[in-house]
Amino acid sequence: MKNKKITMGLTALVLMGTMVLPVSAEEKSDTTRIKANVKSTYTLTIPAETTVNFEATSTDLNGALKVKGNVLSTQEVVVNATANDFHNTSQNKDLPYKLVNKAEGKEFSIATWDEDILRAGLSDGQGKEILLSVDITDDNWNKAEAGDYEGSITFIANLMNKQ
Repeated sequence: MKNKKITMGLTALVLMGTMVLPVSAEEKSDTTRIKANVKSTYTLTIPAETTVNFEATSTDLNGALKVKGNVLSTQEVVVNATANDFHNTSQNKDLPYKLVNKAEGKEFSIATWDEDILRAGLSDGQGKEILLSVDITDDNWNKAEAGDYEGSITFIANLMNKQ
């Protein structure tokens, strides 16, 4: 019985010794890739509703036309403006006008914001904005028939690849 206990004790000791023996392992290295895609985005801000006073030859629109965003260097935001009829429904007459870029003093129909312009706007908080006005000549005011006139200006923005 004493021999059995000694044999069992030695067997247990041998088994424990084999379990704690250090195992040699090769060091391995691998890499996990991470990815992200920041899509081009922009926000178009247009002037608010504006009332044109009778005989005013130039009326500033209420607010500026501006674009804020983040686009690729190969892209740009192109904004087109269409000055729709300024119409008197009771007389069925139109009052001609021009949409004017105030800084340039020229009729306005299109503007472009590229990556550089948009990035500058991110850093200074302002960016490119265009002040617009509705210009009506004295001659057109003199020809205007009595009544209320309503019109609209349509702004369409598109993200385009640079030409």
